[in-house]
Amino acid sequence: MEELEKFKNNSQFINDIPHITEYIKDGSLTTLDVNAILMKINIYNNQVYTRLKKQVEKYKKVLKDRKEIDGKNVDNLIERKNIVKESVFSFEFEDQSLKIDISFYLDLINECDSLDDIVDVLPTKETDNCFDIINLILLDFIQDQIIIKRLLKEEDSDTCVIDYYNSEYDMLSEKISIIKNYLLNLKVKQEVVDKKNNNVIFLTTKTGNVCFESDINRDLDKHYYNDVIIALESIKNGTFKGVKKFNDNEYLRGLCEVRSNQIRIAFTRLNKSTYVVTHVFDKKCSTSSQYKNALTSRYEIYKNQESKILECLNNPLYLDHNETLYEDFINYLENSKKGGTNGKVNRKDK
Repeated sequence: MEELEKFKNNSQFINDIPHITEYIKDGSLTTLDVNAILMKINIYNNQVYTRLKKQVEKYKKVLKDRKEIDGKNVDNLIERKNIVKESVFSFEFEDQSLKIDISFYLDLINECDSLDDIVDVLPTKETDNCFDIINLILLDFIQDQIIIKRLLKEEDSDTCVIDYYNSEYDMLSEKISIIKNYLLNLKVKQEVVDKKNNNVIFLTTKTGNVCFESDINRDLDKHYYNDVIIALESIKNGTFKGVKKFNDNEYLRGLCEVRSNQIRIAFTRLNKSTYVVTHVFDKKCSTSSQYKNALTSRYEIYKNQESKILECLNNPLYLDHNETLYEDFINYLENSKKGGTNGKVNRKDK
């Protein structure tokens, strides 16, 4: 069956009909062989369908439980859980290098439409501190389960609240199981996992100027260019080097940054494979208030354009244009750090 799983085309199902047809037309296969292959594909796809159907039912139950207690405010229940969690599991790392921000990945996991999508948003082997991040995610979910058990002991009357917490507990168990299996496979596999190829969208001003280009031309010294390349490529390939969320600023909710030495690239997520770059800057040469003001200003530009950008994602030319920008910026930065380019970015689209 592993041999047949290569016939998946951006799906959990075996669905690549052209390549399947080519495969079974191999002259070395008998009619019995072909029938056996088709039967295996049918059984496999039915198993996938059954598993996905069960997951959908679980999600429906969670949503139903949340709807039933809507008057009691689900946010309050979540906040209640988080307050108890913070008081029980609050601790500081003695080694501050181990203080890793996993909130970016927790958001990606919680926004998944299906449990099977979780493995697509977890860090890969190429991600810095990959195993530490995954273990901290597991720890966070286990802590949630402990707190839910504690809250259930306190809740002895409201059946809607009890059902809600039980559903959340079961969902966490599913997530923990999936992530443990993913972690085991990462440790067992010797081959390098294929890197992702995310869509990188570059924010523009009202007049059409690309913000990333303006930042490079105006604000950055060339000795930072290598770090800009490393940070930008980490968004592209999904490793998100040193990723951090701006959780401490209500005006920047939804904004994140990747970091390479003193370089920061601010970005936000549109979907699981598309990210908008809003700002690149040198943290060392900016005061805290300066760069936060600049981030806020850029993020406001993005929020004003968000709906338009989402519409443009359906246009292949728009994605191609941003892919060309990405290649132009990488080429310029590579050539400049070697002393082969002077002046501003030379873009193909100009």
